[in-house]
Amino acid sequence: MLPSSPLPNKGALNHESPLARKRKLMARLRRQIPFVNEASRETQQRYKSNFDYRVATRIADVENGHYVYTTNHDRQNKLYRKAFGPFVVVDADTDASTFVIDIDGE
Repeated sequence: MLPSSPLPNKGALNHESPLARKRKLMARLRRQIPFVNEASRETQQRYKSNFDYRVATRIADVENGHYVYTTNHDRQNKLYRKAFGPFVVVDADTDASTFVIDIDGE
């Protein structure tokens, strides 16, 4: 066998042209599109329901007399604590979106 001669075909190599292989690959990928879209839609719905559950339960259960924490907006670096509290809820709106808290008995 000469150094520049191709290797003999033992049946392992495919005789299709590169264009034919590309078309097969593209057809296989097109068949996967509906499955990928469905999986993406289901994942997005799961993310949304998890987010809605976390947000809804945070606000809904606060009533007068409960203890809450407030966010520390004056943090100057990441080592400062993120929240202050606990504080007693003195007054809460009916929709529980606004609270009046007792800070140091004031």
